Amino acid sequence: MQAEFGHDLSIDVGGTLEAVLMTHTTQMLWCDEVGTTSVEYALLLALVVIAGVSAWGRLADTVANMVIESSTQISNGPST
Repeated sequence: MQAEFGHDLSIDVGGTLEAVLMTHTTQMLWCDEVGTTSVEYALLLALVVIAGVSAWGRLADTVANMVIESSTQISNGPST
């Protein structure tokens, strides 16, 4: 028995109607690319967030070191 569906799909099944419908549904889901863009944007957003958190941590360390250095210089007074 040969079943033909949209998207130029042709499958050869020798089973029941349930098998044909399951195969058709699986093939339709496999060919569906509607949500692909959303997933790509979500992955890109996650990457940007991870990079931002990492950069924020490094920036915090740098600022803390500069404040400590400035505080030390201020408390020691002007060097002559």
